[in-house]
Amino acid sequence: MWRVLILAVRLTVVLCVAEGVVLAGSRQAYHDPFAPYETIIPGQSSDPLEHYPCNVHRINASTMYCTFSLTEGPFSSVSVQYDHVVKRIAFVVRPDGLHLSHSSRSEPGQAKCSLAGE
Repeated sequence: MWRVLILAVRLTVVLCVAEGVVLAGSRQAYHDPFAPYETIIPGQSSDPLEHYPCNVHRINASTMYCTFSLTEGPFSSVSVQYDHVVKRIAFVVRPDGLHLSHSSRSEPGQAKCSLAGE
């Protein structure tokens, strides 16, 4: 009887340790995909846009757009609406570029994410 109890305890310990190893191995460090763009979020000065490869076009006397394509990372392109401050930024997400629990898809394979300021 004791042998069965000791075997059950050992088996439980082995399974718990194995589960812990699997869970620890499956965790990945969090990487904020928006961190490279923190200087151009809505409400910030538009001056940092000078450091991005912008294709600039003007809508009217004060509103301008900066758009640029990306070759790597979760986003395929970024579009920024600004005058002297950033008004809006939009990101086009690559297929499988981000893993979100809830995402609305505007086109098959492409999700859009945008941030707007006042």
